[in-house]
Amino acid sequence: GNTAVYYKWVRSEKQAVPGANAEQQRFFLRDMAGTILPGETKAFTFTFVSAKAGVFSEVWTLEGRPDVPETRHVVTIKGLAQEHDVTKAQRAALEKRLSNAQMQQAVEEAIEEVVGHVGTPRAKSKLLVEDPDLDRQVFIAQNKDAQIYYSNTTLKLFRSLADSTFELLSFPSELRKWDSCLASLKRLIYAIEDDGERERHIIQFNEIMKVAGTPPTSTSMFNSICYELVAELADTIPDVAEGIRKKLDLPDKVLLFKENAEREL
Repeated sequence: GNTAVYYKWVRSEKQAVPGANAEQQRFFLRDMAGTILPGETKAFTFTFVSAKAGVFSEVWTLEGRPDVPETRHVVTIKGLAQEHDVTKAQRAALEKRLSNAQMQQAVEEAIEEVVGHVGTPRAKSKLLVEDPDLDRQVFIAQNKDAQIYYSNTTLKLFRSLADSTFELLSFPSELRKWDSCLASLKRLIYAIEDDGERERHIIQFNEIMKVAGTPPTSTSMFNSICYELVAELADTIPDVAEGIRKKLDLPDKVLLFKENAEREL
């Protein structure tokens, strides 16, 4: 038009937008009042400042003279304040370290579960337990003239018979060691005073001799070979376990052995 307009901006004390805080002003305007000459236009720039993160709004009214509908305007101004996350990088690094530590712990527990039941090399001499190879060599050397075939089963039967004989003869525990000689076992059996027990032990001795005199079949030979291979493999497990533990920097595992332990045949 051809009339100058005198204006003034007024911040509404009663906010129209729910959640707005009327007590704290966050929007500011430099040109709060002034004059707009005929033919001119004017742009108003609001500044938003907030020390608190969130979405805020305020209602401002433009009042002008002359007081006509064209000089009265109500505007709602909205502003968004975001909080700067200063610890984001530190949190990401910490989460990565925790994840790596958890993964490492899971791997260590899995390895410990695998090798946990495998012991380190024997702390005592291997001769403290029965050696199948040594047992066979001693038995054959002690019974060169006997027409029998060696097997782990028959040796176990002869030893059981010797133990029973030692018990009937009341031998001291430290002397109850059979020398694997069949002739000496037979002499011990004939020394049993009780006639019934002596006869029973003689019958058992002859039955075992009969079994030992039968040539081994291919199946029994195969079983014997398999047993020796498995026994040899089992003897290498402690050495392998020790190598794994040293490589993974795991503590040694010590196994306790009983005196005069017998291997199951």
